[in-house]
This record gives sequence, structure tokens and C-alpha cells, in this order.
Amino acid sequence: MDFIIFFFFFDDKALSLQSYEVQFFAATTLHAKISKQWNEVPEAEYPVLRERLLNSVKRPNVPLCILTKLCQAVIYSFLLFEEKKENN
Repeated sequence: MDFIIFFFFFDDKALSLQSYEVQFFAATTLHAKISKQWNEVPEAEYPVLRERLLNSVKRPNVPLCILTKLCQAVIYSFLLFEEKKENN
């Protein structure tokens, strides 16, 4: 799935209305895509990705298992972004 399409579905407000299972699946998928398919993220999308991730982590009442996956995604994205920036 394309990152842009995924983020269309990964809307903070819509996602927060979903069951914990759906939220966990979305967070796990996001973490996996960032850690394994980072090269598919267009550089122009980095700011949007960073903002969406940080907003997701700041949501109130996020279950711990979902928050953990989101934090892992944030860490991976920041590390990979910095690594790509250093290589350019």
C-alpha cells in the first residue's frame, strides 16, 4: 500500500473511533511500513508523516499497546529521516 493512500486511512479522528483491534492493526502496519519500506516514502511527505505520527502519539486515552507501536514508528521514522539526511 502506498504511504499516501495509507495516511488517507490513518486519520487520527477516524482511527480513534475504531476498536482497539483496528487501532492496533493500523499502528502495527504503520510501524512495519516505516521500518521495512522507508525508501518508498517520498521526501516531500516527511513533514506530513512526522506531524501525523506526533499527533497520533499525543492523542488522549491511547491504549498502551497502541501507543507503544506508535512510539516505535516515531523513533524509526526520525532515525531513518536523519540517516537519509546525512547520506545526501
